[in-house]
Amino acid sequence: MIDRIILASGNQGKQREISEILSPLGIFVETIDGALEMPEETGTTLSENAIIKARFGKEVSGLPSLGDDSGLFVEALNGEPGIFSARYSGEFANDETNRMKLLGELASMGIDRSPAYFMCAMALVGVDSIDEPIVCLGKVEGYVTNFVKGHDGFGYDPLFIPSEGDGRTFAEMAHLEKNAISHRGRALSELYGVISKLNSI
Repeated sequence: MIDRIILASGNQGKQREISEILSPLGIFVETIDGALEMPEETGTTLSENAIIKARFGKEVSGLPSLGDDSGLFVEALNGEPGIFSARYSGEFANDETNRMKLLGELASMGIDRSPAYFMCAMALVGVDSIDEPIVCLGKVEGYVTNFVKGHDGFGYDPLFIPSEGDGRTFAEMAHLEKNAISHRGRALSELYGVISKLNSI
């Protein structure tokens, strides 16, 4: 029975979104100790990096652990920032510096908007009787703009307008609206089904 999961991340925005989606299963999601240094993301794909994080979470907590790795892939930038989205602007990258770098790259090319997509990989490890990581993927198409709009969300949310939306950025949407169509929401929807089946065994 899975009723508690460690999220191998200190990102409170991710923790909130994951908790909201998994809460109907009675699962408590807590982030990893912020004092711990996360392992280097040496994977070449989002899935590989998610597994690295999840295994670290299991190692330090002894509990089922969830690793999340997400990336924004911008067509005009040949897929950048991609798997380097969280550290796009360098060693001391944060949400604001990453957004500013992306906006600067688009401005230098004279581009107002570009097709893009968000991809999310969720990896769950430490489940009894299952040796291999459980990996769930989610994707949402849209485009990035040359302006920041909206005060909610995190990361590149204020720049990304999903194709399935109404013209608002992710950062302008309420949590439930975003979760219904976002890359992370879709990956978690698949994970929700997996955990539901495991808990019914």
